[in-house]
Amino acid sequence: MSSGLTFNPSSLKVTIGTAVFTATDASAGVTITAGSPSNGFTVDIDMTKYQTTPGINGEVKIEYNGTVNTNAVTKIDENHAVLKYSNDPTDSTTKTENPPVIVKTFSAKIVIDKIKEGEEATKLGEAVFVLKNTHGDNSGKFYKRDGDVVSWVASQDDATPVTTDENGAAEFEGLENGTYDLIETKAPTGYNLRKDPVPVTINGTNEDAGTLTVTSQVGNSAGAILPTTGGVGTTLFYMVGGIMVAVAGVLLITRKRMKAE
Repeated sequence: MSSGLTFNPSSLKVTIGTAVFTATDASAGVTITAGSPSNGFTVDIDMTKYQTTPGINGEVKIEYNGTVNTNAVTKIDENHAVLKYSNDPTDSTTKTENPPVIVKTFSAKIVIDKIKEGEEATKLGEAVFVLKNTHGDNSGKFYKRDGDVVSWVASQDDATPVTTDENGAAEFEGLENGTYDLIETKAPTGYNLRKDPVPVTINGTNEDAGTLTVTSQVGNSAGAILPTTGGVGTTLFYMVGGIMVAVAGVLLITRKRMKAE
């Protein structure tokens, strides 16, 4: 396989008619060599074993899978499969090679551009983000990375955070096409934490590597923020205002009584 894919040897399965093979079986004429070539495999099948065997004639199917790794991030990688066969079973040197089957693979990344709100030239470091998936089977789950492997976990506490550097940059790599939410968990010193997630959409193609990097500009404001409408802070303002009105009313009544006396 190409460098952007990691072969999973345990996934390899050969089916001939109704017979299934996951390892070499000399009596059945099936030889499976995983890791040759490296990061790939070779399967040799002696089809003379199946010319007269009842119930086993039929389609030959080879199934396997690989994991897209970081070598395919923002690059279009090509995975090749080649079939060689002989029409003369007595001559092992006579082989016909079909044109290779090519499947293009890729993974994308989200780049965070952290700035001061309204000032694109002012980049902010020390902001911490997690990524939430909002599409497909992993919708509602959070990005977790172990080495080259990306997985999705149910709890935000188990997610892998990224922190912006002095240039305001951070990345989430190894992503497929779909929709995501950037969630800020820590704001830069002196700036307010963003309350709402930032939606990001990846729509990459295997023809244009430029579509595999999506940059999301995220701004932060500095200074105090007034309490939101309906929040506890607003309620407190109402209570204090109400008390002041009540006190003013009492003072007014008291003064009138004093004048009357």
